[in-house]
Amino acid sequence: MTTNKDGKAKFMATFPDDITGWKIEALAMASKKRSGLASSQVQSYKPLLAQVATPHFLVEGDSANAIGKITNYTTDTLSIIRTIEVEDNLTNIDLQITNSHIDSLILFASSLDSIHLKYAIKQKEYKDGEIQTIPVFKRG
Repeated sequence: MTTNKDGKAKFMATFPDDITGWKIEALAMASKKRSGLASSQVQSYKPLLAQVATPHFLVEGDSANAIGKITNYTTDTLSIIRTIEVEDNLTNIDLQITNSHIDSLILFASSLDSIHLKYAIKQKEYKDGEIQTIPVFKRG
């Protein structure tokens, strides 16, 4: 990589489809045995994100809340379709998301051994979401 007349360099990077932080370190060498080191931190994120927080487990007969959150990191208001699927019960709703949207979902632990929950969004061809399996333990 070569620097410009101001001694600055640029590069483009494609990050994995994940939300995380990256530490960047750059080493530089020049003539006359000159060298340098710089480090920085960069945060990667998705422009539109669907997440769901669930309990780690339930006991048969319990009820609990799961929280779904949609976050729009763009500067636009986006039209999306939000999908919630608990077992075979499916709900789709059209939403306009400017910043964020919160859903509170009530989960009932019946006699099943687990509850399967899907929380997802679709905006044109873009999709994001999570699938959670919550174990249900027998009482006693």
